[in-house]
Amino acid sequence: MMGLLRNPVAYLSTSFVLFLVALPLISVGATRGPRFMVWAGLVALCLAALIPPVQRLVCGGEETGEGIDAAGSTDTKEAKP
Repeated sequence: MMGLLRNPVAYLSTSFVLFLVALPLISVGATRGPRFMVWAGLVALCLAALIPPVQRLVCGGEETGEGIDAAGSTDTKEAKP
């Protein structure tokens, strides 16, 4: 599981595939299919939505590069007079 969260392509692809699977499951289950398909789709939708925030909480401090620093500034270079 930790290997999945450390690889951005893997966790984003997993989340995307879960979103793609969830929407047809909810649609078919709500219109003509068995009722459990709606619940399976909702579970897949919730899991897909939770993967990126969980990754940020678990592995968020390991990223390096430019971004928003602790003070909230997006500029990482010092301004020279």
